[in-house]
Amino acid sequence: MNSSAEKQAAGNADIDNSQSTNHQSGSNGTNPPPQPHPVESPKEQTEEEPFRLNAWPYESLSHIHELCFIILICCSQLLTQAAFGQTLIPYQPLAKGLGVSSPGQLAWTVASYSLTVGTFVLPAGRLGDMYGSKRMLIIGWVWFGIWSIVAGLSVLVPLSRSGGSSGRVIMFCVSQALRGIGPAILLPNAVAIIGRSYPNGQRKNLVFAGFAMCAPLGAFVGAVFGGIFGQLAWWPWTMWSLGIAALGLGLAATFIIPADKAEQIQQDQHFDFVGALLGVAGLILFNVAWNQATVVGWPEAYVPVLLTLGILILAAFFLWESRIEQPLLPSSIFKPGTVVILLVTSLGWQSFGVFTFYLVQFLTNIRGTTPLGTVAQLATIAISGGAAAIVTGLSIRFIPSHWLITISASAFTVGNILLATMPAHQTYWAQAFVGLLIIPFGMDISFPAASLVLSDMVPPHLQGVAASLVNTVINYSISIGLGVAGTAEREVSLGGATLLEGYHVALYVGVGMAGGSLVIAVGFALYMQFVGNRRAAGKQESELE
Repeated sequence: MNSSAEKQAAGNADIDNSQSTNHQSGSNGTNPPPQPHPVESPKEQTEEEPFRLNAWPYESLSHIHELCFIILICCSQLLTQAAFGQTLIPYQPLAKGLGVSSPGQLAWTVASYSLTVGTFVLPAGRLGDMYGSKRMLIIGWVWFGIWSIVAGLSVLVPLSRSGGSSGRVIMFCVSQALRGIGPAILLPNAVAIIGRSYPNGQRKNLVFAGFAMCAPLGAFVGAVFGGIFGQLAWWPWTMWSLGIAALGLGLAATFIIPADKAEQIQQDQHFDFVGALLGVAGLILFNVAWNQATVVGWPEAYVPVLLTLGILILAAFFLWESRIEQPLLPSSIFKPGTVVILLVTSLGWQSFGVFTFYLVQFLTNIRGTTPLGTVAQLATIAISGGAAAIVTGLSIRFIPSHWLITISASAFTVGNILLATMPAHQTYWAQAFVGLLIIPFGMDISFPAASLVLSDMVPPHLQGVAASLVNTVINYSISIGLGVAGTAEREVSLGGATLLEGYHVALYVGVGMAGGSLVIAVGFALYMQFVGNRRAAGKQESELE
């Protein structure tokens, strides 16, 4: 098979050379007619070259096929955030079903999911570059579906004789952690498929904006189903329904997602297993230390030990990556502007995790809102998120990325300030509504801006790594933010603070995170503006001379 293909390629090359000689001075400078070229069978074209040579993949799709393609890709973001939102809303049914009474343990039910989503994204993106993003996308859907179903089954673990249900909590949190590996596979490969399917321009910007819009929309969808099943039925059904949907989307992806081009798959490259092991281990230990501190406190000896080990292993990871030929995280990705954008994005999304988690706790425990009542109040985030995505998609080509990041940081900061200063009893429309109206602009601007910056800076074969980096920062930051804020809440609660005071302290930590992102973003934007003005002035002087 290979030998015949080589002969055919050689024959094609000979024909091309002879035609180039005979038609070198052809009229209008056009290429020679394609008739002499051998024509492959339809089967060969489908399996080996699904798109015409040098065409962007979207050009080979009908309008309906492209729409289904975009919807399926966006569903990876939608269901990722839905899985985050569905564990927040049925707070009381979930706590009762698992026997959870500690705020720290409850935070783990959410943080364990975000931990693995953020941790495994980077190696998953690299595997997509090596073996094909479509293949990894299907694997991600199947994994996501299976462990969503298993997470719901944790409620069937028998209670202990003492009446406790620690086994249920452990199984649920472990299942949540394993479940998060599915979205970790989905997200970078979905973004990489977008990057490889569309050229830089308005069409690509709009697809990225739609993908970003699915973050707040997905959180709301998860909240809706969590509220419905938690209040009116049985909360495990929110896990099982998402699992069934994920398996269905995995099946649909086999038919809807175009096959990867051969030149986009780097199977001959080496996968950095040592780097992957060091990176995953370091990120997990660092994260577990912060989130476990919300349960047992920092005086517990093993907590600072875990933190120290995590830092040392991460240092070893970066040292290893700098010395190997094919690193998991190429150093060429890290440029000053990229690092600043990722830092601002990280701090902003840390504050978003704090905002979301403690808003639900505030409404449920302080104001006594039912799960469906909380869902109704969160509807604002879906509406505002849609508007923010549209505005972002239309303006991203006109506004420099550094100013977009600054606008995003401003939205995160204002939203967190409104929630942190909210009194126990107040009309929803005064502060909660306004905060929910503003915070989606932080989400929907930061993600596409950061994704587009990295997507435009790297070659096609590194699109998966670039997408992995953005998604690692976003999802890992949510989990870390919860750990830091939860630690602050625990410390003041041990000092005799009320539940409301503990929530306010945690929310002020979120304000600090968002405020830090805003300060860095403003400084970076002013620097970029200064550099741009100097370049423009230098260009004018050279033209005058």
